[in-house]
Amino acid sequence: MLVPVPAGLAALDPATGAVTSTIPVDRGDRPGPVRVGPLGTTPLEQRGRTLVALR
Repeated sequence: MLVPVPAGLAALDPATGAVTSTIPVDRGDRPGPVRVGPLGTTPLEQRGRTLVALR
């Protein structure tokens, strides 16, 4: 499970909720909420009205 955190995306163990790793993501100075979802094997982030595919 991927969860947005200030430093990027945290990968969580679904059974325990423990952070297993963090994938760094540079969002610039964009404040505000970030939503995450998959498109196949590509994580997507919605930052306000902008949709970003992460590779």
